[in-house]
Amino acid sequence: MRKIAYMWVDGSPLYKIASDTGWSFKDVEIICMKTLSYDMSFLVGNIIDIVEWEDENANHIKLAKLQKMLKYGVDNSTQLLICDRVVNDRFISSIISSFIGIQNNFNELKQQLSMHKDIVFNALEEYPTVFNKRIKQIIK
Repeated sequence: MRKIAYMWVDGSPLYKIASDTGWSFKDVEIICMKTLSYDMSFLVGNIIDIVEWEDENANHIKLAKLQKMLKYGVDNSTQLLICDRVVNDRFISSIISSFIGIQNNFNELKQQLSMHKDIVFNALEEYPTVFNKRIKQIIK
């Protein structure tokens, strides 16, 4: 189960997780989409809420990032921002982040999306138009 969790937050596709761990695709999907994405991110969120933070210290920030990594199954700040603020699709976030690099805040993300919009739109051309429409809304 540990390997599944590591592969999930590393952004591995479900079929690869299933093949590398020997678990069935259905079981991997349930573990990742329910147990890790919902149950575990909910648990981490509860821990964040219970602990009385004097301020947003390093541990608070790390737990908040872990919560989102579990929720979305992605491994870097750009993908987290895309899933959290643009489109909740780990595959699409991976494609976009490969063109715009690592961004640490939403304003940087918007700027990079705007600068690389033609490349991003071309890369997403074969996918549903909702993704390009959403990016156009973001970079207005």
